[in-house]
Amino acid sequence: MVKHWQRKFFYSLFGPVMWINGKIYKYTRAPKKGLKVHLGSGYRCYLDGWLNVDANITAKIDLFANLAYSLPFHKNSVSALYTFNVLQHLPYSRVEPIFKEIYSCLEPGGYARISVVNWGNAAIAYTENRVDWFGVWPLAYESLGGKFVNFLLCAGEVKHGFDFGLLSELLVRAGFTDITESKPCETPLPDVFGKAVEMEHEGCPDLPHQIVVEVRKP
Repeated sequence: MVKHWQRKFFYSLFGPVMWINGKIYKYTRAPKKGLKVHLGSGYRCYLDGWLNVDANITAKIDLFANLAYSLPFHKNSVSALYTFNVLQHLPYSRVEPIFKEIYSCLEPGGYARISVVNWGNAAIAYTENRVDWFGVWPLAYESLGGKFVNFLLCAGEVKHGFDFGLLSELLVRAGFTDITESKPCETPLPDVFGKAVEMEHEGCPDLPHQIVVEVRKP
C-alpha cells in the first residue's frame, strides 16, 4: 500500500497537471451529450465504452484528473455515471459539492450508480461482534476495535463516512428525488450498468460493506 505521505506528495506534485488536464478536456474534447463516465477506474476496473477517470497515473484511464477538483464535464452532458468505493476518499469539504456536480452534469433522465463504504453496517458488525466481517487490509489487527477503526479510516485514506440516510440526504440536497437503494453486484438497470456490476465484489451479501444507490435526474 502506498504510504499516506507518498500519496500526499504525489497529489501535491501532479495536482496542477490534473487540474489543467481536466480543464483542457472539458473545453476542447468533452461531448455535449451522451457521455458515459466512470469515476475512479483504478487498476483493474476499466469499462469499455465509458470515459474512465482517475487521479492515479498508473491506473488504466482515459482521463487523468483528480475528483478533488470540479468535474470536467458540461452541464446536461452525461447519460450515465458510475463510481464504486471512491467518494469516501475525497476531502471532507469536497463531498457535498461533488453530488451537486453529478446532478448538474447528468442529462435529464440520466442515471448514476454510486457506491460508498457502509459505516452503518460496520457499526452493526461491531455491535454484533462479527470479527470475520472486517478484513485485514490495509492494516492487520487482532482486536475487534482495531478492525473496526481499520475499516472506517483505512489508514487515514477515508475522509468521509456514510450510511444510507446520510447518502440519501446529500443526494436530495443535490436535487435528486428518485433514489433507489440497490446491492453490490446487482442492478435494476442492466442495460445501463450491467458491465459495471460484473466488476463489483461483495463478500457478505447479508450485511454489505458498500452502500449502493441508483439515482435518476428528473
